[in-house]
Amino acid sequence: MRGEVTGIAQITCVLAEVPSIECELNVPEIVYADSNPYDGEYEFTPTDHKQIVPIRGKTAIQDIVINSIPSNYGLITWNGSTLTVS
Repeated sequence: MRGEVTGIAQITCVLAEVPSIECELNVPEIVYADSNPYDGEYEFTPTDHKQIVPIRGKTAIQDIVINSIPSNYGLITWNGSTLTVS
């Protein structure tokens, strides 16, 4: 019998009664020692001013959601090249 496992997973096999083999695959949880988790909000709604999400150099634990422009925000116009919210 031949085989190869690469990466961080570990597989252990034992020959059981012929013709069977029993294996166990262990994949450890990945923890990055140098990670700097982002601990702010993950959901945002557009406003009338610029918003900056400070995630540079940080690790996010979920997707960041940008909500649609609220229907009561104002008049939205599109001229084919420019979107204007007033």
